[in-house]
Amino acid sequence: MLSTLLACNQLPSTGNFGMKISEEGAINASELKTTLGERQEMNAKVRGTVVKVCQSEGCWYQIELGAGESMTVVTKDHGYKLPKNCAGKEAIAEGVVKLKEVSVEHLKHLAEDAGASAAEIEKITEAKKELVFEAEGVIIK
Repeated sequence: MLSTLLACNQLPSTGNFGMKISEEGAINASELKTTLGERQEMNAKVRGTVVKVCQSEGCWYQIELGAGESMTVVTKDHGYKLPKNCAGKEAIAEGVVKLKEVSVEHLKHLAEDAGASAAEIEKITEAKKELVFEAEGVIIK
């Protein structure tokens, strides 16, 4: 019975989460920096491979940008959750991308949510300027 209750509380591993969106018009995540250009933010629809997922609440994931970089995608206003087992899957997100300074504290929080060890978290000592995407809706394929 316990396993049945747990299964009922789990999210499906694929589907549309948050606002219902389509795949139409999505650009590859590797093109995002070029498309953003000199702007600090813009509306976008992005497609990429999930590399890490929040294991605490399912409220964010990271997608590959290429050249060893990734971008954090957060759910708008923590209004919905994503499956915690979607690493390696393709994701399409629609929302707003911003270039912003991410504090040491927040970087440590993200590392903790991703299941990093205490030693890995302690190595985070500097803020980082990076792309952050606030998604109104996400499709996990």
